[in-house]
Amino acid sequence: MGNATLKKVLEKFPEKVPQGSGSDAGMYRVAQNMYAAAGPLTEAMKGDRVATLEHEQIHVLRLPAENMELDFPKGGNVTAVYTLNRNGTFFIPTGRLFVRLEKNKKLQDLARRLAALQFRIVDIPAYAPHAGWIAHESGEPGRALAELDSVRNLEGVENVEPQMLSARSLKK
Repeated sequence: MGNATLKKVLEKFPEKVPQGSGSDAGMYRVAQNMYAAAGPLTEAMKGDRVATLEHEQIHVLRLPAENMELDFPKGGNVTAVYTLNRNGTFFIPTGRLFVRLEKNKKLQDLARRLAALQFRIVDIPAYAPHAGWIAHESGEPGRALAELDSVRNLEGVENVEPQMLSARSLKK
């Protein structure tokens, strides 16, 4: 994503994202002062780190308030960070959505309609042909989240949930 600025990237993410399709589903909300970056950090970024998902090499960082036009490293992936409440847990969208259809439907049968929305099927578990993971063709988590309702509105869809990685904040 080199040459893009934090401001331009983060503007693509919806402010609120439902956890699932039920009326009692919680709501992820953008952490206004945070962002996540995958891969190695620049020296300037290291001071802003508040959490790390070691296995995925994803870092949650404070936004540089003075410079939202800051460029980030070439090849680095930057994404918004979400929270559910104020307990210090951060959620980072992967760009994948988990879709569950009515039991008598097969996710593979929805492939054309998903493609029309620019989604592709990533994985369908053998034990549950009515469910599986999809991703937006762009590969951008913000686009997948922005189109979540379009997927939810397809006939036969019972539930759509964004895949989120979670990290607890570092203790100071």
